[in-house]
Amino acid sequence: MTKRIFRSMIVTAGAVLLATLVIIMGCLYEYFCGVQEQQLKDELSLAAAAMQQGEGETYLQSLNSDRYRLTWVAADGTVLYDTRTDAETMENHAQRQEIQQALLAGQGESSRYSSTLLEKTLYQAQRLEDGSVLRISISRATAGVLVLGMLQPLLVVLAVALILSALLARRVARHIVKPLNELDLEHPLDNDTYEELSPLLGRINQQRRQIDAQLRELQRKRDEFDQVTGSMQEGLVLLNERGEILSINPAAQTLFRADGSCVGQDFLTIERSGEVSRALHAALTGGHSEIHTERDGREYQLDISRIQSDGAVTGAVVVAFDVTEQALAQRNRREFTANVSHELKTPLQSIMGSAELMQNGLVKPEDMPVFLNRIHDEAARLVSLIEDIIRLSQLDEGDEMVDMGFIDDIRTILAGIPEERQTMFFSATMPEPIRQLAETFLKDPELVKIKAATVTIDLIEQEYIELPDRQKFDALCRLLDMQDPELAIVFVRTKRRCDEVTEALKKRGYMAEGLHGDLSQQKRDTVVRQFKEGTIDILVATDVAARGLDISGVTHVYNFDMPQDPEIYVHRVGRTGRAGKTGLAVTFVISREMGQLRDIERVIRRRIKRRSVPTLSEVIEGNQKAAIESLSDTAQGGGLEEYRESAEDLLNDVDSVSLVAAAIKLLTKQPDVTPVKITEEMPNFRRRKGAPRRHFDGDRPRRRRNSEGGRRFEGKRQRRFDNHSGQPRQNNGKNIHESNFKPYFREN
Repeated sequence: MTKRIFRSMIVTAGAVLLATLVIIMGCLYEYFCGVQEQQLKDELSLAAAAMQQGEGETYLQSLNSDRYRLTWVAADGTVLYDTRTDAETMENHAQRQEIQQALLAGQGESSRYSSTLLEKTLYQAQRLEDGSVLRISISRATAGVLVLGMLQPLLVVLAVALILSALLARRVARHIVKPLNELDLEHPLDNDTYEELSPLLGRINQQRRQIDAQLRELQRKRDEFDQVTGSMQEGLVLLNERGEILSINPAAQTLFRADGSCVGQDFLTIERSGEVSRALHAALTGGHSEIHTERDGREYQLDISRIQSDGAVTGAVVVAFDVTEQALAQRNRREFTANVSHELKTPLQSIMGSAELMQNGLVKPEDMPVFLNRIHDEAARLVSLIEDIIRLSQLDEGDEMVDMGFIDDIRTILAGIPEERQTMFFSATMPEPIRQLAETFLKDPELVKIKAATVTIDLIEQEYIELPDRQKFDALCRLLDMQDPELAIVFVRTKRRCDEVTEALKKRGYMAEGLHGDLSQQKRDTVVRQFKEGTIDILVATDVAARGLDISGVTHVYNFDMPQDPEIYVHRVGRTGRAGKTGLAVTFVISREMGQLRDIERVIRRRIKRRSVPTLSEVIEGNQKAAIESLSDTAQGGGLEEYRESAEDLLNDVDSVSLVAAAIKLLTKQPDVTPVKITEEMPNFRRRKGAPRRHFDGDRPRRRRNSEGGRRFEGKRQRRFDNHSGQPRQNNGKNIHESNFKPYFREN
């Protein structure tokens, strides 16, 4: 800045000096020209007066002046006498401008430049009494010649002036810049400097406070990210578009034998495997890749996904899962299948071989008992193997088996198993087909029945919002911002919807994970554990989480998609309002699904309260109230001693109301409107009474048996309950216990 000021002052001084010299020289030149012309006129008057006294040519000859030139011209233009040239050799002057003017008006004047334009001659003429004309002339240099003649002294003056200007400009520039260089930007308002800088310093102070707040927020988010990734059992590596490491969690450091110093290095410097390099390149170009590798006797699955922003590749994320147990289970399953296949094929081949020999008449009658005994023994061995396999089996989720069309298969299997067995049966609900199945094949089953007039939890506040499908996600975000749930479950209809909503929530800054049937068991366990521990506060799930998920502290349930039937609705909303705590369940309803909502109300015997989508102003107002409560709680919580001095300093510069308003503004969460894409789905129309239910976990096809005994997959499944494989037994005195236990149920 000092150099710029210095250069500006030097240029200004030089320009001013040059302009001054030009103006002065121009003024002096014009002044002296005027004086010279007046002197020329005076000399002509004197000479004319002398000529009219009769001295004539004698007077002219007596003049000896090197400055002036006198010429006597007759009335016809003939030169009578000239002080510098022989008159006889001179041309006629009748056409000269000054001569013509003098003959006509008595006085005449003109000027003419030399052929080189370096000299200018002035002419003055006066008519005498005898009619002749006396002319006087003088030559002078032009302005350009004068400047050239004075160029050297002018340059000397200009150089001296520039040197003095430079010294002065340097000193002045330092004096101007010194207060700017001494500014304390850490405390902009404490500077004693130019008054003109006060608005700028105030703006800098405001910007600095905003930057500090943003840095604190970034640090908080970074700490949260480090805490989340640090507690992950899975390895996580974030890369930029050049493959350089941006972040690596402890699990990944252990896996790749690296430490925190590898941040900023190329990922391939810590993982030199060609397979990993090819997978990384495939992910950056194709979007996703997956490989398996082995480290220290453990098997890992590396999922590499491309990160994009506005269509441009910005990096990649590498997630490493320990799949040792899964791989072992798969190997055991393959070994079990191979062993079972071998063990089953051996007696079957023996039976088939013996039967074929008997069929072709190759067995002698006396040998027939031997072959029959062999067939009997092998068949008994085969039955024993099947019984052993069945004893290792366990049937779970009986109602799900019914929905998927496995009821006939279950009946067939259970009818053929031995009496000496242990059968475990699990079902949170007891619809009629499941109750019949239990009574048929369980030994002395006991039914525990809760006596209640309603099946919905009284401590759960239930609401619904009617809106188009395309507005659901924005409405969900507004509710999350406004209600700020501690733990929330968002139920969706399909696995695709689960993935899209999860990614959209992450994109808008929410701590969310998805849970559906396509995830591995290890991934499911990880997601549920993170949700229980509070590492994530939003769980997006299909109806796979509607049952069997007991997590305390769930404050909100959002039915993003309408549940399939009232029973599923009860299961969903029952995830909250546990252990004596209250909860809130909000259901998004498309207009064509209102009939299903009324069916739910009839089943639960309760009206579900209608509410509207919160406006942005309501969301901001709710966020402001939350910020005020947080600020008040912090103020009442104590431990503020180390901040009091800073607070007092701020109060010296800013009034208390403005300071509190700024604190509320910084704490108020602003709604995120980052664009996301959620694929619209057709509404789930209410099923007819007696129609089969669809499977709860997305678009999984249902299985049924066709008329030829084979299996086929179709979108809809008509349930069949055949009695040929075993009629349901009556109660026959079996104990059915009724209990008066009412966990938060309300009777109407």
